[in-house]
Amino acid sequence: MLVALTTAVGVQAQDNVVVNKNDGSKQAFEMSKVQKITFGDASYTVVGKDGGSTSQFNYVDTKAITFDLVDGIEQVVDTERGQLRIKKTGDVITVEGFSGVDGRVAVYSLDGTLVQSDKAWRGQPISVESLPAGIYVIQVNGQSLKFTKK
Repeated sequence: MLVALTTAVGVQAQDNVVVNKNDGSKQAFEMSKVQKITFGDASYTVVGKDGGSTSQFNYVDTKAITFDLVDGIEQVVDTERGQLRIKKTGDVITVEGFSGVDGRVAVYSLDGTLVQSDKAWRGQPISVESLPAGIYVIQVNGQSLKFTKK
């Protein structure tokens, strides 16, 4: 019985699905050119969007199928958005351009989990020392900015 795995439409051209073989070789396919991957009992097939290009692989010859994805997010330092400017120095974030008396600041992980917040923030520096390495979104009074914690 075949099971089809259809890749997402509109993915960036730099994104690849990679077949890693047991002999150490690899074969990469641009995800924007892959229509689907079908899985059979002993093998699987990568089918191109043009319908004519297919590549078949045996499971016994395959070490892993991986995805090389470009997330398009780089470390954000000294970034401006609207009136706010974010500066990250080490594990401290400073937001310049905030002129409110009481503000709200929240830090979210990329999966949307609230990891830090202050409902009565007055512009003081924000320590992110306790956060694990990763990409985060800081929201100050409704304006969102991305940053990377290394």
